[in-house]
Amino acid sequence: IIVINDNRFDYINEKPASGNVFRLNRDGSYDETFQATLIPQIGLYPVFKALPDGRLIGVLDKGGSGVTLTIVGFNNKGIDTVYTNQFPYYVDNYAIQSDGKIILFNWKMGLFRLLSDGTLDNTFLFQKETGDTYEGESNNRYASLTSDDKIQLGIVQDNTVKIRIYGKDGQLEKKFNLRQNETDFSTVDRQVMQVSFFPNGKIFAKTRTWAFNTNTYVYSYFIFSADGSLEKSNPFPTGETDEYSNIILLADGNIIEPNRKMPYKIITSTNEAKPLIKDSALRPMYGRYILTPLANDQFLLSNYVEGLVWIDGSGNVLQKSNVRLARSKVNGIRALLKNDQILVDIQNGYNADLYRLNKDGRIDSTIAYQSKKPTLPAMYTQGFFDTLQYYGGSSNHAFAYAKNKSVYALNDGSLLLTRETEPHGIFE
Repeated sequence: IIVINDNRFDYINEKPASGNVFRLNRDGSYDETFQATLIPQIGLYPVFKALPDGRLIGVLDKGGSGVTLTIVGFNNKGIDTVYTNQFPYYVDNYAIQSDGKIILFNWKMGLFRLLSDGTLDNTFLFQKETGDTYEGESNNRYASLTSDDKIQLGIVQDNTVKIRIYGKDGQLEKKFNLRQNETDFSTVDRQVMQVSFFPNGKIFAKTRTWAFNTNTYVYSYFIFSADGSLEKSNPFPTGETDEYSNIILLADGNIIEPNRKMPYKIITSTNEAKPLIKDSALRPMYGRYILTPLANDQFLLSNYVEGLVWIDGSGNVLQKSNVRLARSKVNGIRALLKNDQILVDIQNGYNADLYRLNKDGRIDSTIAYQSKKPTLPAMYTQGFFDTLQYYGGSSNHAFAYAKNKSVYALNDGSLLLTRETEPHGIFE
């Protein structure tokens, strides 16, 4: 498993490591044959592609205005090439074709293609259709690839959703609008959050509308035929739909909703939501599960502070692997103690630990203490104010992560601590 992060990891399974790109074995152990590397400019949504010759290519950042695009080639021992390229405009998304060429979508230029070394591919044939514009919010522009490298494009413009299908080299093959009851599918009273394509060419759209009676958003999904005619629409059957995560489309016509905590498989024929994991005891301790589709209809679930879970398409757990990744940060020297000992606290991933050092730097002991878990007033645990629940946690148990803001050594040898708990300035 290739693991990347936008910051450096200092520990893997409690052993020192250095870098932000490394590889784990399937059981979660650190693959020491892989050359760990620190690469700058890694964004939130990297894309990888395994090529037929066994190489792996990754596009690691799409950044913001004036983007530096980072393209990395992997061999079986680690990273063999890193290319960077500067673009004057924001890149909305990108995909990698089977020959290693990279398709990018951009609000100013539309589609363009790079070679795997990051240079512009002048053989790409794309031309913007008359009347098409890509300006506005970035979630109004969507591009993806078919299994044979054709390019599927969806844009929201003039209160409609326009679909464009291009050949692998950028030549236009088909264009139409999404339709409902033989008229254009209107986006006047709903915001389109996602446009994606099933493997059989059918089109999926996710929308949200504001419900004034409940002061909440209502999320719905729509499925269109391959020529753009509406076939079915339903509200999402789960109450914790995550607006920031894209729905995963399955080859059988069903969909996976990542949700704010646990992923659900939604059977589109009946609009029934089934937990993707049959084992009800599996729940993430912090945040939510990140879901990665694998070959053979399997999925890999990972979490910030827990191990890796492999499941099959029916929700059966195939394997669980323990892995712990940590970034260390010395928050500060807090006090000088008796006998010239030094009290420091170090942030290790999601743990904040106090260490007592001898004056020569050797660790004398780790000072262990149990975090109290305060009960918050109801106004902070309901509705809009429940920020922990909003981010996928729960106000009842998410206080395990705490930073030491100040530590004072008292004359009697005891310590006084003030601590900031996740996420917004609750002190105990």
